[in-house]
Amino acid sequence: MTAVDVQEGMLEEVRRRAQTRDVSNIRFIHAGLGDGALETEYYDRAVLITVLGEIPEREAALQELYDALAPGGILLIEETIRDPHFQTRSTVTALAGAAGFVEETFTGSRFTCTLLFRKPVSDEK
Repeated sequence: MTAVDVQEGMLEEVRRRAQTRDVSNIRFIHAGLGDGALETEYYDRAVLITVLGEIPEREAALQELYDALAPGGILLIEETIRDPHFQTRSTVTALAGAAGFVEETFTGSRFTCTLLFRKPVSDEK
């Protein structure tokens, strides 16, 4: 597993929680998504929970995730209106689609949603 965050304090919180649960297989990367810190076609899954709206360069971040996922890899994005940086389903779908992701499933409403995207097995966008 890999945890990526631009805030060192958030990585420290993940470290603390992992230690209390005896989880030691997490690699920590202090960087922003879109900074190019992730390996290409390395990951099977990526998860963004109520964070997309906080990323200044959302297009670059989603492109980095697309490039970092292996063909067939899955990206899960969850958004809720309780988050001050809430992103609507249409915004999330447009951003992910522009990066090359294909929407697989959607659950939720206009107030909260979980979207599952897949990187195509062939690299055709």
